[in-house]
Amino acid sequence: NSTIQVSAQFYAFPDQRLMRIAYTFENTGVTQGLPPVDVTAWIGGDLGSDLDAQLLNTSNGDTTLDSSDHWVISWDQNQGIFPDPILLHVPFGLGAGVIPVNTRALGDQTQPSHFDAIGYRYNFTLATNESKTLVWFVGLNRSLAEANTQAAQFNNSFDTMDPNLFNGLPPGTTVVNWTPAPIVAGPATPVPLNNPLGLFALAGLLGFIGWRRLQVHVEG
Repeated sequence: NSTIQVSAQFYAFPDQRLMRIAYTFENTGVTQGLPPVDVTAWIGGDLGSDLDAQLLNTSNGDTTLDSSDHWVISWDQNQGIFPDPILLHVPFGLGAGVIPVNTRALGDQTQPSHFDAIGYRYNFTLATNESKTLVWFVGLNRSLAEANTQAAQFNNSFDTMDPNLFNGLPPGTTVVNWTPAPIVAGPATPVPLNNPLGLFALAGLLGFIGWRRLQVHVEG
């Protein structure tokens, strides 16, 4: 028999309002010679935007979410005294071996339940004792211009991106939705609690973490 264990690592960057979420899937089966297990993972959920969520931009330069968009910017249109931040979501990188095969289209007028949600479905296989990781990024921004600037760092090919974005990932695993992602052993450096930017990022992203739900379906 095969058993899939799922773990998550959250890391808030101290130099920008950006969080990295790494979901690691491990086939802990002890029987050798079994065929690889097919894994389907839905990642996403409710953004807490009621029925006011809208797409402001995507990596394709439009406001329509499709499976080729490797980043998307959303907002709930709250322009009050304390406006809600504009969110950047980065579910995969350019040239990735595993990309979402389906998306939940936030703001879909034909499906009211999609106004407030975003989601991606990934398919991959796991051999016995193999582990694979999906890496997401999510950012907080005060304006669309700031969000576009934050998103721009993910428009580069992997070999020209800042390697610090991937430092401290869980060791002994392969990142499959970024190509080729380096694995650096050991935990990511924690954000000091007396760092105002770190506090803002952690507090502001608490709601984002709270709504996320992960469903894993294992076949085979």
